[in-house]
Amino acid sequence: MVSYMLLFVKWYLIEMPLRIIQGYALYACALLDIVPFGFLLKTLLSPWKNILDRTPRRGLNPQLLFEAFCFSLLARGVGCVVRIITIAFGLVLHALLLGLTVLYLVLWIAFPLLTVWGVFLIALSI
Repeated sequence: MVSYMLLFVKWYLIEMPLRIIQGYALYACALLDIVPFGFLLKTLLSPWKNILDRTPRRGLNPQLLFEAFCFSLLARGVGCVVRIITIAFGLVLHALLLGLTVLYLVLWIAFPLLTVWGVFLIALSI
């Protein structure tokens, strides 16, 4: 009987919290694959969807140069804004995942204490 209790305590306080942390690590790795922060930071100032102005230019035409410059600036601005929003969204998701995992761990470990406390309060009210 005592060995079963020790096995239960080992499972409850050691094995399951490790599984919870391993599950967090798997979800965090999957989220890093979905929102690749390194790639987004490396390409932060790249044009959106790599859209470039490919009109042929002959000679020095200031109007065409200005159009190409404005188009490039707009494409890079849109790309930068979209990437920044994606990075912020990914950071929020990672923080949410970490917070929920910590909450899950705390509730997992505290549940027996909360149960005993609840039974004690019910016993006092009777």
